Amino acid sequence: ASFDSEKGICFESYDTAMGYELLYTEPVLEREAGQTLGLVSLTFQRPMSLLRIYIKQELLASSGILIKSLTVDGLKHKGSFNSLPWPRWSLEGEAEPFLLWSGELAGPTMLEELCESYVLPQSAQLDFTLLCDVWTGVSSLQDQELSGSVYLKMSPGKLYELYLTVTEFLTLKVEKN
Repeated sequence: ASFDSEKGICFESYDTAMGYELLYTEPVLEREAGQTLGLVSLTFQRPMSLLRIYIKQELLASSGILIKSLTVDGLKHKGSFNSLPWPRWSLEGEAEPFLLWSGELAGPTMLEELCESYVLPQSAQLDFTLLCDVWTGVSSLQDQELSGSVYLKMSPGKLYELYLTVTEFLTLKVEKN
């Protein structure tokens, strides 16, 4: 990070793959410091958006899924940030698939938080791919890819909760709150 009197706090060529959260403060006027005996309170702002993903399955009682991974495509992951004259990102590069979560989770029948990830704020069609194993009372399917999409217009510092549902027809429904 750096500071520029015209651009404010600057984060150059940030990549969400770096895996850390960014924070910045708004400008503090010198006269405020004089009125508070040199003590200045700083209010930290988040320049990124937070995606929180919940998941559940609505399969028949004799069926189930084992969730292996969740990938999102449609987001740009690189950009530069300036806090002045107003907070803004300049996005760089192309949208690339991004692994949000991997592991093994038996498909919950009640809504359960799967993961959260800080992303660069942007307006985008998010295309999700859920990799899972599916079983019914008579057969099993390995490494099935279920896909669903949602459009989001994201702003800095905001939380976006998305609800993914594996339906009884083996489709992935994506909803926002």
